[in-house]
Amino acid sequence: PILSNFERLFAVPHQQNSATKFDVVSMPRVEWRHKLRGFSDADDYFVSNPLGNDLGDEVLELWMEYKAKIISTETKFQRVDIYDFIPVAQSIYIGNNTTLDEAIASGIVSPQRTLFLDGVSQSKLNKDEVYHEALVHPAMMTHPKPKRVAIVGGGEGATLREVLKYGTVEHVAMIEIDGELVEICREYLPSMSDCSDIDGSTQSCFDDSRVELLIEDATDWFNDNFGPDDEQKEEEKEDNDAKKFDVIIMDALDPMFAIPEFCDGLYSDNDFLSSVFEALAEDGIVVLQMGTSPAEKEPDEYMSPFKKRSEVISYVAEFADRIHMYEEGNCGFGFPWSFLLACKERDCSES
Repeated sequence: PILSNFERLFAVPHQQNSATKFDVVSMPRVEWRHKLRGFSDADDYFVSNPLGNDLGDEVLELWMEYKAKIISTETKFQRVDIYDFIPVAQSIYIGNNTTLDEAIASGIVSPQRTLFLDGVSQSKLNKDEVYHEALVHPAMMTHPKPKRVAIVGGGEGATLREVLKYGTVEHVAMIEIDGELVEICREYLPSMSDCSDIDGSTQSCFDDSRVELLIEDATDWFNDNFGPDDEQKEEEKEDNDAKKFDVIIMDALDPMFAIPEFCDGLYSDNDFLSSVFEALAEDGIVVLQMGTSPAEKEPDEYMSPFKKRSEVISYVAEFADRIHMYEEGNCGFGFPWSFLLACKERDCSES
């Protein structure tokens, strides 16, 4: 009975030819289905399939001893996932008579909390300082006295935290399009926006009196406030000059080929970049995080997934007097990370 059932369910269908007495085998019907494997013609494959990105690498792989989903949700703009991980390598610190749960509870090992946006790893708690210090401090230290600072993106609040460490700072405008992301990070990643150890600040950096949190599209905000306007009155221009920034920090998504539509203008809108430089004071500085550093044997960026980054560098070079590329190799993303610092005037390069 078992063999007959197997034959009925799984065997290739066939029938005997009455004239030749040989079996006539019909061609089997083959269907191919895939979810994470194979190829896709969709340009937004990695955006629409978060598990095809870093999230899948860490959640689906076997080298994680411990995996716990903290939250997985969709905001108006993107998918947000936060997970706790403990790599297998950390299990060497756990004794034979101690369970993993006991080791976590006693602090022998600590899960690595990681934020993913549309499946792409954005921040890791134990590498948070390295990335955000590399992004913020070169620009802040290059400027002689940064008082007014603008941050584009940075929903976790860690970039804001590093900026508020400077006693000269009087005002920080943080322009983040996704207000839901900010609230999620405040709840599940509070240490990233913890300013309790900064003199004169607050428990949460977002509550500091110097901070103005603007839940808006940065492209529209800069174009509306600092874009070209031939009919602008002289007194309005003078008022705008007083609102210009000493440092502008672009902590948005990586300028890769799979950028979601809502932030594509940050890297492809020349008017926006022109407005950013118009928003800078005469001795102002802008810094952008530029994603994974190119490897030695990679092709020219115009022929690679990093084509958009190359275009951004060209755009910035049109408006800046000096540009400087630098990288940090310990951000926790598996590869060195690139940053672009641009000076509105030539003098800042001497700093």
